[in-house]
Amino acid sequence: ITGWFYSSTLTFGTYSLTNPSSGGTTSGAFVAKISSSGTWQWAQESSANAYGLNSEDIAIDSDGNVYIVGSMWGSYTFGSTTLNSTSKVFLAKLNGSNGNWMWALSGDSQYNGRGYGIAIGNDGPYITGYFGPQPINFGSITLTNSNPATSGGTGGDELFLVKATSNGTWDWGISVG
Repeated sequence: ITGWFYSSTLTFGTYSLTNPSSGGTTSGAFVAKISSSGTWQWAQESSANAYGLNSEDIAIDSDGNVYIVGSMWGSYTFGSTTLNSTSKVFLAKLNGSNGNWMWALSGDSQYNGRGYGIAIGNDGPYITGYFGPQPINFGSITLTNSNPATSGGTGGDELFLVKATSNGTWDWGISVG
């Protein structure tokens, strides 16, 4: 399961997670695995120096690895990978056996970016969400908005579909709007 929490701690059986914010004032993301018999096998959180991290969706590949997608504001660490942004989409992969973070990627937008859905194909994860009115960058892939911000700062959001490899690189992306 995945999600986010504002409380100081969150407990899954014998696994206790601590909110990355000092007073529980911002959200921290969690991922936890439960066996088919209802026993918690592991639980993991991100560490932060930020405003909030929302994990919106989860998927598991054929090897049992776990992928999560969501949105973040600020600086978050997933294992040994730190992502920094004011408005960012994130995609992270965990080892399904032990819950260790394997990698994390971000989609950077100057204004607004949200990751909401994930599906796993034979060749890696596909994520969906929205961005706008400014462009969003997934590594070297830049998606532009067909209704960009005007000088007054208004504009509309667009949907995106972005593909990543199972090794943690952005592959391709398209926008719809």
